[in-house]
Amino acid sequence: MKQPTNIETMDTDQLIQTDIFTREVKKRSDRLMNYFLAGFFVFGLCLAFYYDTFQVAMIAGSLSLAAYYLAKWALPESDLYQYVLGVVLAVFMAQYGTEEQCQRALFAWRWPHGFVCPSCGHAKACALKSRRLLQCAACRHQCSLISDTIFAGTKLELRVWFLAMFLLTQAKNGLSALELSRQLGISYNSTWLMKHKLMQVMKERESTKPLAGLIQLDDAFWGGRRRGKRGRGARGKTPMVAAVATNEEGHPQRLRLNRVRGFRLREIARWSQTHLTPGSHVCSDGLSCFSAVSQAGCSHEPSVMSGPGSLRRRRALK
Repeated sequence: MKQPTNIETMDTDQLIQTDIFTREVKKRSDRLMNYFLAGFFVFGLCLAFYYDTFQVAMIAGSLSLAAYYLAKWALPESDLYQYVLGVVLAVFMAQYGTEEQCQRALFAWRWPHGFVCPSCGHAKACALKSRRLLQCAACRHQCSLISDTIFAGTKLELRVWFLAMFLLTQAKNGLSALELSRQLGISYNSTWLMKHKLMQVMKERESTKPLAGLIQLDDAFWGGRRRGKRGRGARGKTPMVAAVATNEEGHPQRLRLNRVRGFRLREIARWSQTHLTPGSHVCSDGLSCFSAVSQAGCSHEPSVMSGPGSLRRRRALK
């Protein structure tokens, strides 16, 4: 009979220790998950009281918790029940589950202090049931809830728009228009237009927030390959400024990519005053025009990437 070697015995001991460690981690994670679900459910109920959707939240939350623990009980040795946790997000979606809830939410976002006529500023209006319009009591001006918004002219229900916003913002790796159309149950063309409208709104809102903190700055050119001169000054190239705001650990937080007329002091100064917060620290290469960020109240730290000692400087940046 073959005796087990030291290596085989060591491997067996390591497997046993690994299995014990894995079971202990899983046990602790399940305990933390139970605490999280209880707090998550209570928080959803608080939101339901605020938005007057208590019954919907109770039904959605109870079904989600029941599905989670039922799968966990039926499949004790499987990790399949962990995927059911995504259903708990229905507690959040409960406040936007119907068209009436979405209309009330949009009304509160658009007129947080009550209706205000866009024509005369009067604060009272009546609802026209036949056309779903609001008519000002003073000037008789008529407007709809979705006029002058991203939803203007749409034939889709608001709940579809709200669901699209939720899916787009929760997708970690992005969501294609085709996949979004499958989840929403509408045509690809409608989904493509909806997605681009939402992305444009997010882009415009993000552009109003200047970068702050530690900022990495560099020049970039947009365009394909062409014969002739390469680099700066090449034909068919669009000059752009690429800026990334990072945290103290150097992890990127926000990105800004803007088209500029050229890499000149006046143009970089104009860009800095629009997109940088005074007091930020800007790191860039040795391009001379980047020193104009000081005109926006930012400190500048250039790093020359060519010439003697360039290899040492590049390694220091990594």
